[in-house]
Amino acid sequence: MGQDRLEPPPWDERVALAATGGDADLARELLVILTNGLADDLARITQLFQAADWSALAGTTHHLRGATSYCGVPALDGALQDLERAAIIGNRDFRLGISHAIDRETINDVVYLGQGGVSQGVETSGSTLTGTG
Repeated sequence: MGQDRLEPPPWDERVALAATGGDADLARELLVILTNGLADDLARITQLFQAADWSALAGTTHHLRGATSYCGVPALDGALQDLERAAIIGNRDFRLGISHAIDRETINDVVYLGQGGVSQGVETSGSTLTGTG
């Protein structure tokens, strides 16, 4: 039997109250502010996604997650966290940085007992790494 994954609730009053120091009026006010801006936020996120502007998408979702952290909306926060991570990974500079950070020599020594060759991938025109293909 497979286990059902528990989904977070759309709104969690306990989380909202904890984030606002128990101030129910402030928790409600922050939630109203968040919900009033969600249509514009979603439009911006959609625009950035369609433009494949991963850096701006990561920044926008990160900023919005700052707001969600005070509102007790774990389902939305989780979805934004997933989108932020995907945008970071989709960012060419991030992928290049990770590629350069990989210690290929140690991997060769440990995994392949020194039998492999150490190399750095090179971008080519039309590759997915360059974002042009």
